[in-house]
Amino acid sequence: WASDEGLWTIKEGDVACASSMIGWKIMGLGGHGSMPEKCKNPVPTTIDIYLEMQAVVDEWNKTREHFVCTLPMVRGADKENIIPEHGVIRGTVRNLRREEAEEFVAILDEIAERHCKEKGLTLEKDLNIFFYPTVVNSKAQCDVVRQAVNELHGEGKIITRNGKIELPVKGSED
Repeated sequence: WASDEGLWTIKEGDVACASSMIGWKIMGLGGHGSMPEKCKNPVPTTIDIYLEMQAVVDEWNKTREHFVCTLPMVRGADKENIIPEHGVIRGTVRNLRREEAEEFVAILDEIAERHCKEKGLTLEKDLNIFFYPTVVNSKAQCDVVRQAVNELHGEGKIITRNGKIELPVKGSED
């Protein structure tokens, strides 16, 4: 990482989190808003699932180091007079350990499965755990960069932590 001051941060080991892409499609039975009795509206269940998932997300985000989940995509109806066939929840998990991501997603998955079962809806899953892997710098890679920085910018330009970027970052290669 280069800084505005011409300093370089080089770190061996974990540098950036892995990214898992997660999503659930809650399948109901759509139809016209004038006949809701002939439909299985997935929107209320999608909202219930999302709210319960978000409580888990908030807790994990507060209590886990190098872990962040966001569920920024929630979709229901696209038209005010049409009950949709499905609702959608999508997001990402960024962390360093695959086992932790798997444990977390299993909790969210159980929430979705339970709500769909209770309401007689079906569930489609799109869970790509560690879709983009953790970025890990080897000692050999860091040695090459150290040598190049020293040759191009002079000695004393490498620091272990620049105060602006805490490594590993929660960002990922997505």
